[in-house]
Amino acid sequence: MLSLPIMPLYYVREVHATDSQIGSISMTMSMVMLVGYFLWPRFSRRFGGRFVLLATTFGMIFHPALNAATTRIELVILYAGLAGLFQGGLDLVFFDELMKTVPAEYSATFVSLAQSMQYFSMILAPLLGTWLANYIGLSGALWLSAGLRLIGFLLFLRRGPRLAT
Repeated sequence: MLSLPIMPLYYVREVHATDSQIGSISMTMSMVMLVGYFLWPRFSRRFGGRFVLLATTFGMIFHPALNAATTRIELVILYAGLAGLFQGGLDLVFFDELMKTVPAEYSATFVSLAQSMQYFSMILAPLLGTWLANYIGLSGALWLSAGLRLIGFLLFLRRGPRLAT
């Protein structure tokens, strides 16, 4: 969520993308996300939900990092497609993996807490992201977002059962 308001600003200010190019970025991400919705359940059945969780959280690290490293619109569109692929898997598996970690008798409490934290981050993180962008620049804020995603991946990697083979 930290990079959510930064991406369009980066596209306009740093990449100098036109309206149609920004539309192409969004369209590419959405189209490839649909492909991800088709592919990731297959990987989940074959390798397990934890594998998909780790693969998609790791893959999502690259979206803000790669965007911060380029101003070429062709690459930005490619990176949006990659992000769409990984986002599709993350959307499918994140909640299921959360529910595997909570005791059944507390599931309603954990779900409400998880949803509250998610919505709280949807409010706070974009504000924090734009505030940070004022101090460290748009690229710096994107790199920070990638770093936070890396920390999230490492926390998922550290916790829970090992990957199924």
